[in-house]
Amino acid sequence: MSPETSTAAFHPVAVKREVEAEGVLVVHGPGGVRVEGLSVAQVVQVLKGLGG
Repeated sequence: MSPETSTAAFHPVAVKREVEAEGVLVVHGPGGVRVEGLSVAQVVQVLKGLGG
């Protein structure tokens, strides 16, 4: 199956650092999902979990 016709549930997310939150990350996902206060290691765990 080509990537153009794949039905996999992949949702791109943006990861950006908040100025007031030193040392932690904020993850924004589809539908207004926002997860704050993650370390880099925790973001890795989240992204691996989403990868199936």
